[in-house]
Amino acid sequence: MARPHPHPTTPLAWDNNIQFWQQLYNVISSEPSNPRVHYFYGELAALGIEQGKPFTPDACMTAILEKAAKIGNAQMRVESFGDNRPNRIVWPDRKWEWAALRFENGDFNTPNYGNLYARDKWFYQAIGASPAMFKRDPLQEL
Repeated sequence: MARPHPHPTTPLAWDNNIQFWQQLYNVISSEPSNPRVHYFYGELAALGIEQGKPFTPDACMTAILEKAAKIGNAQMRVESFGDNRPNRIVWPDRKWEWAALRFENGDFNTPNYGNLYARDKWFYQAIGASPAMFKRDPLQEL
């Protein structure tokens, strides 16, 4: 069952609000484009995130992007920690799961396609962290 207020799994305070998109815009604006993901830049341009142009979403687009960030964050939590694939379990009598969906290689490619689901799950699990891991005062509130 999902918690009404799930534990934070990132040291970031902006991964589920408009700041996520602003940070993404900052990266897109400052980094050279990557031809391997050329089509994804078109998807971002449709949202107003385009190299060389200001990112100024209106109130309606801001609300849409805020909701998208929250949904995307929730989706990654479910895909990473609520997986129900039978082959995820290492031993049938325990709760241990394989960290990567495609453990036979590290590039998440199958003979017929690139497995974005597996790549996304691995990324989220590999970088997931709690703010409690970064605090130095044990009495500090999170």
